[in-house]
Amino acid sequence: KKKIMTLGGSRITGISKDSLNFITNRDFDNQQIKKDYPASVLEELSAEASIPLVVADIDYTLTFGKQEQTPFIKKVINQTCFYHLEGQGEPIVLVHGLFSEAADLFPLGIELHAQTNRSIWLVDLPGFGRSPFKPHQQVITPYLEVIQTIQKETNRKATFIGHSFGAALLLEASRKNILSNMQKLILIQPPLAKRTKDVPMWLGKIALKTMSTTQLAKYFMKQGLFSTKEQIPDTYFNRLKKSFNSPRLLNTNLLLNKTLHQMTFEKTQSSNISSIWGIADSSYEQPNGVNLKRVVPFGHHFPISEPVKTAEYVLEFL
Repeated sequence: KKKIMTLGGSRITGISKDSLNFITNRDFDNQQIKKDYPASVLEELSAEASIPLVVADIDYTLTFGKQEQTPFIKKVINQTCFYHLEGQGEPIVLVHGLFSEAADLFPLGIELHAQTNRSIWLVDLPGFGRSPFKPHQQVITPYLEVIQTIQKETNRKATFIGHSFGAALLLEASRKNILSNMQKLILIQPPLAKRTKDVPMWLGKIALKTMSTTQLAKYFMKQGLFSTKEQIPDTYFNRLKKSFNSPRLLNTNLLLNKTLHQMTFEKTQSSNISSIWGIADSSYEQPNGVNLKRVVPFGHHFPISEPVKTAEYVLEFL
């Protein structure tokens, strides 16, 4: 390879032949590092584990530019990005929905932390934010594994708050006994019954990629994501438009949107589950059988547009 670079390959590729100096035929003993670090850490540091994370992080940075995550501390567990605020007592975990990411719920997490001083966890689900997509024959399986990871990290004592797809995911995790009936689940805008059928996946992709931010705002307003223009966060649709330039983010949203509409949900009046519903949502029916406790005059994305109000509603059930 170095000979090829010397003979003109560097000029063609733009890669310096000196950049290949790390290539060697020597053997290196890796037994000492195996003694110094546990297997779980080495697995996290392996190329197989780290490359997808690096690629997802680069994709995120190229898509949105450098993003502030203060005051949250970013952690990577099982190839998934988490954001954490230290606190006292049982943790609160926020799980985002589609066309969203953990950062969209940062204001809600900060407000809940200020009101409760409890530990706050947020997650970029696989394929969202800075987390790599995890292909699986059963699409929902990697997302349930994330809930299992959180359970392990929080000693199965967390209160879970799920928005939209995040709420549906929590219901599925509860059905599969990944979550216990002793844990509080707060479902915000659980998307259990869609009013109209979706357009075909390929048409959805073309339309979303070609829409302007103004057209996106009109379309999402029509779907009832926000009840008034004043409630739309300043950067939401600019970021949404940028996200469609990332095949990872766009394809994950469309795949899970399709998966969501194939999921079935059992009715439950379990006392550990509480639901909050924004009546301006025009895409989904108001849910039955999930212990609906409060109806509010907002659209589907109100945890993003109204974090202070949402925190007030959530605090009623904590």
